[in-house]
Amino acid sequence: MAKKRTTKRSSSKAAIAKQFDNEDSVVVPGKSPIMLADTVMAAVTSKVAKRAGRDGIHVGTRHLFCALPVPALSLRYLIQNEGLPLGFIYLVVGAPASFKSTFSIEIARWHRQCGGVNLLCEAETKPTPDLRNAILNWDRQAIVVESCETMEDWQYRSYRYLQYVKEKCADEAVGKTIPMSFIVDSIAGKVSQETSTKIEQRGYVGRHWSNEARIISEFLADFTSKLLCWPFTFIGVNHLKLGTDPDTGLPVRSQKGGYAPKFHAAMEIELGKIGRGKELKDCTLFQLTFQTYKNSHGAERKRISVYLRLWYQEDLPKQFRLHGRFEWWDASIRLLHEGWGLPKTQAARLVDIVSPIVRVEQMSDKKRYWCTALDVPKSDAMTAHDLGMLLETRPDILTDLYGAMTINRRPLYQTGIDFDEQLKGVEETVISDEETFAEKTSAEE
Repeated sequence: MAKKRTTKRSSSKAAIAKQFDNEDSVVVPGKSPIMLADTVMAAVTSKVAKRAGRDGIHVGTRHLFCALPVPALSLRYLIQNEGLPLGFIYLVVGAPASFKSTFSIEIARWHRQCGGVNLLCEAETKPTPDLRNAILNWDRQAIVVESCETMEDWQYRSYRYLQYVKEKCADEAVGKTIPMSFIVDSIAGKVSQETSTKIEQRGYVGRHWSNEARIISEFLADFTSKLLCWPFTFIGVNHLKLGTDPDTGLPVRSQKGGYAPKFHAAMEIELGKIGRGKELKDCTLFQLTFQTYKNSHGAERKRISVYLRLWYQEDLPKQFRLHGRFEWWDASIRLLHEGWGLPKTQAARLVDIVSPIVRVEQMSDKKRYWCTALDVPKSDAMTAHDLGMLLETRPDILTDLYGAMTINRRPLYQTGIDFDEQLKGVEETVISDEETFAEKTSAEE
């Protein structure tokens, strides 16, 4: 009886293999039903891709991505990734004066550091060029600023820049080697052309937000696919409205433009500001909070606190200019030392987890820190900023911290190398890892 069942199963496998062309033949890997199903699906996927004239259907490069390097551990903990995944939409929200626009420019700076360019669609008519240049270290070529009058305006400019950059990369034979960010500040800062025309005709505003929400939703639905397999990111800045549910008394978060922006975003980061700026002798410090409310690539609701440092310096004789810096490195050390910015219970839990790897100690003046794991004795204590910079030079310690802090390892974007080649390398690594895991699982069974 056992022999008959084996014969029948073998004939079924042969029948399945015969359904495909020779070029899509199925190799039956042993007796596992799951392995057989995977082999059949791989053959089907390959055939559909060829018939459709495109790659990346079901199994392909479209589900793979590289990550843009980010400055420090604190930021990696917030986004739960070793870098910022490229090819996606991000939403930056917050109350007024919470430095949302400034943070979007900080993301543009990361692109610039990797040899990239940036587009800012100014859709609020209240630009802050000095603060923008302060974050970019007055690199005026780092970003192109377009003033927009309507929603259709920023959508048109975003789409055309995207289209022409892709064409230019092909024409100049440079390939996909230019990372680019598309920033809209803010996505609901202007009304639609239709609404603007009605206001001009009637002289007052009627009900119109359902129309604006539809326009944003349909644009983002289309633009999302245009970013895939390119080293591009779209950053939408939006205002957060905080209210209270009249029935439950619980806080309610809402945004202009409806639910669509959050739906299409891979990540939503909320900014907050704690108190007023702290005036010091040589700078002004603003304490900001960052929290993820959506994260498609890692755990959400992660939170950190970071200082934004602003100061004036004499760049030219008798010419002082504003400069700014997010203190990500400072935040890393404070996070490891005391779970700075986290609720007490979470802070204590995090410190317990990371202490066996790297234990950060604070001096009595509460301004300097030392750490034996980083080869910094108490006698050589330094600022949190300097110690955080030193931490970034220790990949051995960072690797251990990634595991303890549930930070996903990602292939990082490599400047000057074609993005398709990078994705191909990612795919080969994924396949190799899957084969290794399958062999290990099979051996254990």
